[in-house]
Amino acid sequence: MNSKKKVLIVGGGTAGTVILNDLQEYFDVAVFEQNQYRRVPFYYRIPLSIGLLFSKQNNYVKKFNFYSLDKRSIPFFQSNCLGGASVINGSVHVIGSLNIWAKYFKKFSLNFDNFFELYNSVFSKTNKKSRIRLNAQSPDELDEAFYKSMVTYSVSRGDSEFFNHSSCGPIWNTVKIFLRSSVLDLAPNRMDAVRLSMAVDDIEIQNGAVKGVWVGNQFINADIVILSAGVVGTGKLLSRISEKLISEAAQKKISGIKDHTNIRINVRSKKKVFSLNQVTLPPLKKIQFFLKNRKKIFSIMCGSGASSAANIDLYGNGEVSLRLNLLRFHESGRLGSSGKLFDNSDAGFSVSLTQINPASQGFINVDGDVNPGYLSAPEDTQFLRDALNYAIRLLQTPPLSEYVEEIIDLEEILNNPEKYIRKNFHSGYHLIGGASDLIDPDFKVKGIDGLYVCDASILDEYPSSNIHSSVVLLAKAFSGKLIDKHFE
Repeated sequence: MNSKKKVLIVGGGTAGTVILNDLQEYFDVAVFEQNQYRRVPFYYRIPLSIGLLFSKQNNYVKKFNFYSLDKRSIPFFQSNCLGGASVINGSVHVIGSLNIWAKYFKKFSLNFDNFFELYNSVFSKTNKKSRIRLNAQSPDELDEAFYKSMVTYSVSRGDSEFFNHSSCGPIWNTVKIFLRSSVLDLAPNRMDAVRLSMAVDDIEIQNGAVKGVWVGNQFINADIVILSAGVVGTGKLLSRISEKLISEAAQKKISGIKDHTNIRINVRSKKKVFSLNQVTLPPLKKIQFFLKNRKKIFSIMCGSGASSAANIDLYGNGEVSLRLNLLRFHESGRLGSSGKLFDNSDAGFSVSLTQINPASQGFINVDGDVNPGYLSAPEDTQFLRDALNYAIRLLQTPPLSEYVEEIIDLEEILNNPEKYIRKNFHSGYHLIGGASDLIDPDFKVKGIDGLYVCDASILDEYPSSNIHSSVVLLAKAFSGKLIDKHFE
């Protein structure tokens, strides 16, 4: 038993921050985080306000461009702040399929009792301190119409947080009373071990064991190195030591990278509904709108802009494969990444479609170049075609249809869905993969003592339509295993 072992965590994002909080009592821990800022400014901590960061140049997010098969640029955003994706893209909370979680339990020698212990130690629906706080979005008349139309498709109202069968219900968000909640709330006063603007360039390995890391020309020794730098950061470092990990050393790239393809159907409403598009009204009408809808504005600002969700077993095979989110706006560009944030002031909404487990996958190479391989598997395009048909039928079903004045681009969706898909899909900002086959049940890199991986790169399958909660829970499982290993 040695409480003085030096542990170096590479990355202070969603996983790294959770692991730091758990290990500090047992090890000499430092976190090397390449991002520059400790906090997102206060006015962006209201969950919905974070979207403004994606629509203009700023220091708190970094924008990349991935490319589709037809060379269309797909914007991707990463945090430049401590807490990583948890502070900019972790608002929606969903655990997902316990059937898929059971596969991870088996791989990492966990069980359902462990799982719910971990869940209760990090998430709270009663605003416990040192937890990630959860609140459900308040449904209104449009949400109720959404639920009632879902009944026509044998989708009953239930829990949108967990799913092993089709269900619909309010969105759960990681939010306090008003401000965003994130992994930073787990250890608000224990971040002294974090070194910002410290980019690790390489891992030093000698005789099958990790010895430390290189930051520029400086070597920093460590007994244990934990890679929690996300798919891009971790994949880049793993590709640099690929000759020790995979047989095709000359290629020096890590495969199995995935991202969710997200596509939306925009709708103009013929009934008065609360729509965020109306914040672009002329000044006097905008004031009237805010006064009339102040309670709804308060509620929706505390979330992601989505108010309800449906988890759909699209093919009736017992597998929930599609997530529908009801969004309280429509836009010409995803999060303002192209076009305007809200394309006009007409009241409206949109339905977001996410294929939970796409077959398409790509790679990351030694230079950190990422290619998620969007829609490279033909079955994914077919899935989205089927999902579009499902969503159109839903929008044409009462009582939801009573709110629909126009489904934008309906003719193209019906007559040339593949064109619509390839022209309009965007990233879900949920990169996973690359390290799943390289680690053992203790999260240790096979064949290298002292080197561990715990972040979204260890996932080879999506438990749900959003990975924030998945990464948090796996980080808790990993830190518990590491502590048990050294302090039995």
